[in-house]
Amino acid sequence: MSSCYGVTTSAPESQPAPTIIDQVQRYLNAYVSFADSVYAFVIALWLAATHCWLTFDAFPYLVVTSGTKRSGKTRLLELQSFVAANARSVAHVSPAAMFHIIQSERPTLLVDEAEAFSSPNSEFRPLLNTGYCRGQTVLRQHGGNTVEYETYCPKAFALIGDVYDTLRDRSIVIGMRRGTASQRFVFSIAHQDGTALRDKLHEIVEAKAAEVYEAAVSFDGLPFLTDRDEEIWTPLFVICAVLCPDRIEELTRAAVDIATAKTANARKFTELAAQEKVAEEQEYSERLLFDIVSVIGDRKHITTAELIPLLREIPTSPWRKFRGAGLKDGIDGAMDIAALLSRFGVSPKTLRIAPKGEKNSTAKGYDRQALQDAAEHAGLIGRNLVTQPVEVPITPSLSLEQVGTFTPDEAEEDKSGTVATPGPALEPAAIGPEASATAVPAQVTVTVYPIVLDTEVEDSVDGTQVLREDCTPRPPANYVPKPLKPGKNYTVRPIPSSGGGHGIYEVGSDILWQWHADKDDAWDEITEVFELPEPVRKSIEEM
Repeated sequence: MSSCYGVTTSAPESQPAPTIIDQVQRYLNAYVSFADSVYAFVIALWLAATHCWLTFDAFPYLVVTSGTKRSGKTRLLELQSFVAANARSVAHVSPAAMFHIIQSERPTLLVDEAEAFSSPNSEFRPLLNTGYCRGQTVLRQHGGNTVEYETYCPKAFALIGDVYDTLRDRSIVIGMRRGTASQRFVFSIAHQDGTALRDKLHEIVEAKAAEVYEAAVSFDGLPFLTDRDEEIWTPLFVICAVLCPDRIEELTRAAVDIATAKTANARKFTELAAQEKVAEEQEYSERLLFDIVSVIGDRKHITTAELIPLLREIPTSPWRKFRGAGLKDGIDGAMDIAALLSRFGVSPKTLRIAPKGEKNSTAKGYDRQALQDAAEHAGLIGRNLVTQPVEVPITPSLSLEQVGTFTPDEAEEDKSGTVATPGPALEPAAIGPEASATAVPAQVTVTVYPIVLDTEVEDSVDGTQVLREDCTPRPPANYVPKPLKPGKNYTVRPIPSSGGGHGIYEVGSDILWQWHADKDDAWDEITEVFELPEPVRKSIEEM
């Protein structure tokens, strides 16, 4: 049994162990929702190649682009900064600063907010048109002397829209779109896992340096690509041949598709306002459909007049402030709902709400089955867009009988639960006197610090979490111990992960130096290294 980024699996004995490329790919997929599943594989190879980029005569630029905001571009660049060799992250950098950084640091340069690179008259053009090839330089005058600066190093750019044509020609372009990542990003955890992968990747690539060099000089080429794309894709094919040769066919297909996609017309940031509006409308349309399915409950249908106040009552609802004034009662709110649902083929119908002949016997509204069919077709069934987890710190004492679903109030009263499971629709008394009987599902996320040592939290088939017995604590994924250094101040804290145990941290830092199954073992390690007197140790523990 193994655990990786929150998913516990029991792999068949015949299944090969994941390669380092597989591990980096999983890491990226945990925090970013890619428009194409193959992108994470390509980026993992690019990151591996940054650890031996001087082996190659050319190195591709990685351009991370989208037509809208909030598509994961900056998050992806951040993850790359944890894994790449000698990463340097910048934004709004000047050409002079860029070639000074390249000359002095030889970094993997990660540039966010790179919309300046979309102009064909960009002042970066001379530097970037040559900076993907070994041996290229720029000349600058300093105090009457001509100084030569190198421009070659791995570079990645993130921007809305596309870079200018000749830069695009030298790039592997990763298109992003809005989506939901499988794991919530926590900097300290993502940084720790990413840097551990970086160290492991560097060690593997360094050990295979001769093999990588031999593969590079004897490489047969990529005749199915144009000459420029053959040049920039070569490092990734060499790395793939050395680290995961069984995936060459997969990379070949990806290279052809990504290279050919560059034949589409380039998009400028200033021309994408309409696409941003469409993406926003789609996002709110999906949210509205999901929320309506949540509040309609067991009713066969619901009138628009009944629906609007129910939507506004959802605690995490955007409908109180949607477009500034929120969903209004009456015709304005009804038209907003109808417009948003129209993209799913759902339209209001006439419902009979009183015997025929009576005044106001009909009203406009929506049929539950039509809404559920549309939500299922849109892939919204099972997604949690509504509930807002409530984190409650608890004591490490736990028994198997204490597993269950808690409302926020219940969790506050009984802090011994440890499992987050989606709850059923709650009765009014469960969430407050003003709540509707068709209240949305609620869930509570309860964190164990640490997880008790004779149990293990594991995802079940239906997505809920259960406890397993006879679990021994295990270190975090990709954990690499570091020797304690004199002159630093250390403390011991529980590991906030499903593996349990305690970690030795530098005071004021989230970087894990050592993992220990038992708290006393961790303190004993510090005591042995620094010979702390017992009173001093106790005073530190109480801080």
